[in-house]
Amino acid sequence: MEMRVAFLRTLAMFWALLGFALLSSTAGWAVEPYQVMVVSSYSPEYHWTQEVNQGIRTVLGDRAELHFFYLETKRSIARGTAKAEKIYRQFLKMQPDGVIAVDDNAQWLFVKPYLADRFATPVIFCGVNADPGIYGYPATNVSGVIERVHFSENLAFSIQLDPSIQSFAFMARMSPTTDQIVRQLKFELTAGKLVLPNVAVLRPQTLSEAVTMAEKQRGLADCLLLDTLEGVLDDDGVPLTDAQAIPEVLRAFGGASASTNARGVDYGALSGVVKSGFEQGEKAARMLLQVLLGTPLEELPVQRNYRGIRRINVTTLKQLELVPDPMFLRGAELVRGQ
Repeated sequence: MEMRVAFLRTLAMFWALLGFALLSSTAGWAVEPYQVMVVSSYSPEYHWTQEVNQGIRTVLGDRAELHFFYLETKRSIARGTAKAEKIYRQFLKMQPDGVIAVDDNAQWLFVKPYLADRFATPVIFCGVNADPGIYGYPATNVSGVIERVHFSENLAFSIQLDPSIQSFAFMARMSPTTDQIVRQLKFELTAGKLVLPNVAVLRPQTLSEAVTMAEKQRGLADCLLLDTLEGVLDDDGVPLTDAQAIPEVLRAFGGASASTNARGVDYGALSGVVKSGFEQGEKAARMLLQVLLGTPLEELPVQRNYRGIRRINVTTLKQLELVPDPMFLRGAELVRGQ
């Protein structure tokens, strides 16, 4: 009798172990800690990249080993192309459980030529400003999160703080990513979704160009709406940060201003309803985790961001001698100029 009980216990353990082995080898399942590659378009010092990484860590930090790679395309697209090839070799060596690809250049340079429809490895994108169809998304192994600028909300908030604003100019550094942001702006203008007329779209490549453009908008536009200027060149051809470029441009314009990015408000813009890099990273990481836990990728449609964070630079508010209705300040993040 005892031998029969021992035999049954051994048989039960065998089937349990066999079931676990089969489950672990099934497509769509992996074993924690997961191995995850995060491929970012920009450098680790860029504030947007840091926000996205923080969102990713919040979801996957305790469940995955995160391996970060940076294409640094704000400094050089050509260098980014070479880096993408090296990262692909790392991908083949590492065989990660999943990949998160951040911003548009990571799609053009890495996911589209090397991973999309070529591997079973799930790839989740985020921070993508273009129509995902441009990259062939969703692909058999790719889905993710698109990024849209809160243009309408930015302009409405600017008017609440300064009712004299009746027009705006938009400025963003010349780059493939901001090409897509300008496409969104022009679409919303044509569709009548914006509360103010646009008098100019300004696309500088250097800080000198940006300053000259801003000066020329004095008296033409009531508000200067800024996206990132990260990567504009100084007179020696050295790429500058937003912290270096934005204050110079705002001084040249001299009037009300707004920013689509949080750091633009930190560096002197009056206000912003800013997109959240944290939201992008968090959403992408949650999608990837769902796939790693067994949800088929085709059941996860492309998402988009909705979280707009209202910010006011109180130093600039005082400089412009504005006294808005306190109701408009409620719930906004108040920052002081840096």
